[in-house]
Amino acid sequence: MKKLLAVFAELFTLCLLLMPERAMASASAAIALWATAVAPALFPFLAVLPLLTCWEARRAYNLLFGWMMRPALRLPGEMASAMLIGMAAGSPAGALAAARVAGEAGLELRALKRCVLAFTGLGPVFLLSGVGVAMFGSRQVGVTLVLAQLISQGTTAFVLRFCFRRDTAIVPRQEDSRTAHPIREAAMNVIQVCGFMTLFMVVAGMLAEVFGAKIGNILLYAMDFPSGAATAALLPAPLPAASAGSIMSLISSISKLSRKDNKSIGKKFYPTEFGIMSTPHAHGAKFITKSKIRPSSMCDVWK
Repeated sequence: MKKLLAVFAELFTLCLLLMPERAMASASAAIALWATAVAPALFPFLAVLPLLTCWEARRAYNLLFGWMMRPALRLPGEMASAMLIGMAAGSPAGALAAARVAGEAGLELRALKRCVLAFTGLGPVFLLSGVGVAMFGSRQVGVTLVLAQLISQGTTAFVLRFCFRRDTAIVPRQEDSRTAHPIREAAMNVIQVCGFMTLFMVVAGMLAEVFGAKIGNILLYAMDFPSGAATAALLPAPLPAASAGSIMSLISSISKLSRKDNKSIGKKFYPTEFGIMSTPHAHGAKFITKSKIRPSSMCDVWK
């Protein structure tokens, strides 16, 4: 794997030397998009996220919604807080919350895997403000994407009700990674998003220069949801395009979950709602790995 990354880095550097104008234009576009749409939507919510994920808040979530978890989703009631945090905050906060809750409650790995696969997506605040209002200029587009994600999450959770049945090992207790400086943590997370967006946009720009715009756009749709959404917003019919993309991603999620021996899912970490290889879910995979779960084991859903 390191050899492949080294080859990629060498090719990438060569392309930077051969196509400096395209690289600069793509990087500038990514940073401008981040500054005008992504950062204003993400930062205010991330700044108050510690208050929404503290112990007192998680206890309230469990009291209000814990009773419905086992009959509806075959999940322990303690996972109610992880489910709500994952749906509201997205990834990686949802994956981190799920791992922490499962470790503190002494739950089994199968419950953690089901919760992470089903409920870590993109935050509705970002979909409404960053994508709907800032990129598409329409609140309705944001509402459509939020509804599409909720349907996808509910469908995935239902499909996973009887999966991972043999994963009965107890989740190890997680170290408390919460910071005493939530504003600083929120700022660092938003800046990290800028870095990934810039990288993906530059790679997509180079591919578009060599192979055509469609190839570059495909990379953005698959790898980086903010940049892909901004590209879709420029299409003649952005709302149908966004809705169709969400529906196709949902179908892709279900089809991958229905295959017993699909080894490629492990490389993609999660069959998620909007971007199989998108940055938030890669972050989520990092926290799941800390729980001693191999990312490749997430594809063994019918165990």
